[in-house]
Amino acid sequence: LSRQTKLKPGNVTLLLRSAARMSFKEVCAVLQELYSQAAEIRDGKNADYVPELETVNPELFGISVCSCTGEIWSIGDCDIPFTFQSTIKPLLYNIALEEVGDSTVHQHIGHEPSGQRFNAFVLDEDGMA
Repeated sequence: LSRQTKLKPGNVTLLLRSAARMSFKEVCAVLQELYSQAAEIRDGKNADYVPELETVNPELFGISVCSCTGEIWSIGDCDIPFTFQSTIKPLLYNIALEEVGDSTVHQHIGHEPSGQRFNAFVLDEDGMA
């Protein structure tokens, strides 16, 4: 993965897959470049259906990573507490797909939007969340 990587969803997934073969210093260099690109993005707005998200300063942005050996690297607004909410879900979904494959993952969770609120606990006709 080159330091010239442009910020696109596929490239972020590629970084996650490539990181195991990269040194921590190399991962941080790529993240620094991606941070510079992402820090310029001003699209979107805060979610207004979760009080904790509605009041967050939209200018705050940071990246922090920790290696398996305890090395830590951070850039940006990393000392400000924040709520994960659903931001972790795509990462966990990707990890699950990599670990056990889509057929196994989709035996337990659906993969089409349900139209339900993010915090609704409902099962579909197959008994899946």
